[in-house]
Amino acid sequence: MKHIIALSLVSFFLFTSCKKNVGLGTIGITVTNEKGLPIQNCYVRLDVPVEGATEYFSKTDINGFVEFNSGLHVYYDVTVWKGLWEGCDFVEIKPGNSNYKTVIIFPPGSNFNGCL
Repeated sequence: MKHIIALSLVSFFLFTSCKKNVGLGTIGITVTNEKGLPIQNCYVRLDVPVEGATEYFSKTDINGFVEFNSGLHVYYDVTVWKGLWEGCDFVEIKPGNSNYKTVIIFPPGSNFNGCL
């Protein structure tokens, strides 16, 4: 019986120690207007159109920047808005990697905002 317990413990440590820990993935979003000026206090939402999926929500800082972290490899839809201005895009988050994206926000009635 002791041999089985010892063998189980050794197997557990061998298999768990071989698993590579890649960490969190980071996505940085910068929101700008058409002229490239950063938009502060802009709402940013990352979501996946799947029931029960994780959604991220925050506001940009004074430089128009916001950062999110995830341990999953996922493609997120990005929606940004401030008042009636909006913009849309998509991003990929991979564990252990950093990805940075600029999303342009457009005035109401614009057909260039990427949103459906």
